[in-house]
Amino acid sequence: MFFIDEQLQLICFLQQWRGPIVDWLFRFLNVFDTNYYISSLIAFIWIGCSWRWGVRLGFLVIASGWVNAMAKLTFALPRPFHIDPTLAIVQLHDYGFPSGGAQNAMIIGCLIIYLWKSCFAWPVGIFYILLISFSRVFLGVHFPVDVLGGWCLGAVIFFAFIQTYRRIGSWATRRPEAALGICLAIVLAISCFFHDFKTVFLMTSLTAMSVGVYFSTRYTLYFDPPRSIGKIFGLGIFGIFSAVCVALITWALLPSTTVQIVASGLWISLAASPFCQKVFGIR
Repeated sequence: MFFIDEQLQLICFLQQWRGPIVDWLFRFLNVFDTNYYISSLIAFIWIGCSWRWGVRLGFLVIASGWVNAMAKLTFALPRPFHIDPTLAIVQLHDYGFPSGGAQNAMIIGCLIIYLWKSCFAWPVGIFYILLISFSRVFLGVHFPVDVLGGWCLGAVIFFAFIQTYRRIGSWATRRPEAALGICLAIVLAISCFFHDFKTVFLMTSLTAMSVGVYFSTRYTLYFDPPRSIGKIFGLGIFGIFSAVCVALITWALLPSTTVQIVASGLWISLAASPFCQKVFGIR
């Protein structure tokens, strides 16, 4: 890796401002690079905002996550705290380059800018990207070059998504069986060669989501996007809360991460919308 000593010195310089409150703040920001946050965001958007954008975001982060995992395995570069353990504010167990947190921040920040028709879109999107990316360096889990790599990969993935999502969605609407078959074929092919936890998590999520979307669109189970802010937030919070409840109940009955992912994925993609229509009278 180039300029490794200079990058370590930069991280040491930043961590001069460490303290109980600062450490707590940046540990909190670490939540934005977890599966819990991404899953909650998908659930909120899927149920509260638009099921179509929930589907798109779900497929986008699954594809992005797997590309990032393969890039990490390809480059196999260490994290800062692998070289200097004193830099570790949080501990992670995989390779460092490219930064998955910076990559997801770039994608989500770009989505904010792309979708939010407001003068605040650019400032909020850029602030989100910079804040989450800076936190990865401050926490000692990424070098600045890891963040730069995550930004570049995230930007490429987002550009590819923007160029293709309408055509893919239109084709999948006309050929739902073929779309489901391709998704399951991808899961089978990848699962034959990769068995690490992240791949299993992503492929299980893809399976549950693909099956749920297929049956929900086939039988018109989704409702139209709510228009009022109150309904958006109310349904979005319900989506998150209900998915957590399903995951906890599933774990209590059968403590298996795979089963937990399947249950939560099917709840959001298949069962939550009909439940909201039946119980809350949503149309």
